[in-house]
Amino acid sequence: MILNMVGGGGGGLDFSVIGSPTAPSSAKENAIWVDTDKAITGWHFSAEEPDAAEGAVWIQTGTSSPVAFNVLKQNSFMVYPNAVKVYNGTKFDYADASIYQNGEWRRFSTEWDGTLFDAGNQYDSVSGGWVNANGSTLTASLFSSQTFSPPVHTEKMIDLTGFNTLYVTYSGVTKAANFGVTKTRDLTLGSQYAASKTASVGTVSLDVSGLTGEYYVTLVAGAATSEVCAFTATKVWLE
Repeated sequence: MILNMVGGGGGGLDFSVIGSPTAPSSAKENAIWVDTDKAITGWHFSAEEPDAAEGAVWIQTGTSSPVAFNVLKQNSFMVYPNAVKVYNGTKFDYADASIYQNGEWRRFSTEWDGTLFDAGNQYDSVSGGWVNANGSTLTASLFSSQTFSPPVHTEKMIDLTGFNTLYVTYSGVTKAANFGVTKTRDLTLGSQYAASKTASVGTVSLDVSGLTGEYYVTLVAGAATSEVCAFTATKVWLE
């Protein structure tokens, strides 16, 4: 689903997009407030990154959302917003954003500091959640009959543009594990990594400064060995 508007709003639409560093003192139902000092030049509801000019607002959509709403005054056209980004002239940056529903502002997007996982917080608006996550940690193990564990990875691809380093904090590593970034969700070979690093207890860093565009962040246990391998990670972030 793609819904675009450049400039003003449309008469048949039952919402508005407001850009301001402070919350509006009054608002109508389904008004979207983007915490920005940039002049909004247009907005886009889309799951995929749109073509845009500086000041454009990209409202990322999915198949579900706690703030889903009907965008039309008549008929029905539901949208499922999950995050908001503002184009800075070079790339889209995550922004704090809230929607006015049932008499209150409801936050559904957060300005991002690069954290992807921290003690159980999966940073869903950015990561989409983590596949094969385990509560407050990211864990995986494999038996001797396997080569790699099922990969633990972000549900969404993460734009690495502008970041230099990927960090993972491990509280436990048994025998062998590694992490990195990849274009595929179904990691079976180490060669599928665009960049990777061997895991160890403590905080381990991986240089991603030479990469641009979107990648899955992936953690696996395993090596070319017949031994049992496992890991437990508590935090993943980019700087």
